[in-house]
Amino acid sequence: MNTPPHIRARQQLITMMSGLTRKGVQRLPGERQLADELGVSLMTVKKAIRQLVLEDKLRTAPRDGHYICGARTTTDVGIVVGEGNASTFVRMPRTIARILQEIDRHGLVVRLISARDPDEALEVLARYDLQACLWYMPHATRLHAINTVFARCALPYAIVSEDVLPQDYDRTANLFAYDPAGVGRQRTEWMLARGHRRIACCTHDAPPIYDGFRQAMSAAGLAIDPALIIHHPEDVDRALPPLLGPDGVTAIIAEGGYTRQQRIFRVLDGHPWNARGELLLDDIGSRLAELRQAHPTVRITAVVHRDEEALAEAVGSALADAIAGRAAIVGRRILARFISADAATAGARP
Repeated sequence: MNTPPHIRARQQLITMMSGLTRKGVQRLPGERQLADELGVSLMTVKKAIRQLVLEDKLRTAPRDGHYICGARTTTDVGIVVGEGNASTFVRMPRTIARILQEIDRHGLVVRLISARDPDEALEVLARYDLQACLWYMPHATRLHAINTVFARCALPYAIVSEDVLPQDYDRTANLFAYDPAGVGRQRTEWMLARGHRRIACCTHDAPPIYDGFRQAMSAAGLAIDPALIIHHPEDVDRALPPLLGPDGVTAIIAEGGYTRQQRIFRVLDGHPWNARGELLLDDIGSRLAELRQAHPTVRITAVVHRDEEALAEAVGSALADAIAGRAAIVGRRILARFISADAATAGARP
């Protein structure tokens, strides 16, 4: 029976790794160079490397390559991807990349685990003798089940989530989560501090982001005019233009969402309002430069980012401390940071 190409490539890599180790080299060449040297396809090399990672012969550092493992360490961390759905990584790639970098900075070796329920994950973690577990973006309905299952073992674990409600955070242990209500307050307070009092809010009507806006306005002693609230993207074309007159709003806060933001830009492009008004966008990530170029007449004054760096630092440090026995894992709410139109300015962090 013919041996599959990736199995043959695996054996070739083991031989190469032995030679590199004798020379004191711990890092493999890049995957494309390996494919050329072994005379196989890039896909075959990737399959062989994945197998060696599972066998503890290699470890992968994000954006840094593949390293030869020595003796088995006690710093292996299992990362459970959602409930077996790899599309989780597509949803927030910057966040998981920063978390992986932070975990690697602490010298922790990562294993990715696809599990559909907490019991299944616990079995996998035990099978590989992993020392800690990070749940990445499980659905909010699974938080209670994760806590129940992991309460039966001594394995340190942390949960990274988004858009959880306050009651989910309060009853879920070890949860590191973005605080949407806090972001809603933060961005509204930022606009209020710049002197704005009539603020249009283009956001979904469900809590908690809208609740944060209401809380900040109430704390400033300002009533909320229902005419200044545009909850649905399809209402932007109709409801926003009347608010841009001389006695209208001086600021617009817009939640993320491509459709909503494109409709807002369509209304504001070339409008005289831009000379006196300010637009704050929520969570557009790296699209700021693209939007400025596409809509040069629109005055974008600030962008709210989910703070991947703060989240990654908190999770990585918590896992490292728990494994080393220095401290128990304690979850945190993570707010956001502002990027202004002229220069980056750091927002508040809890």
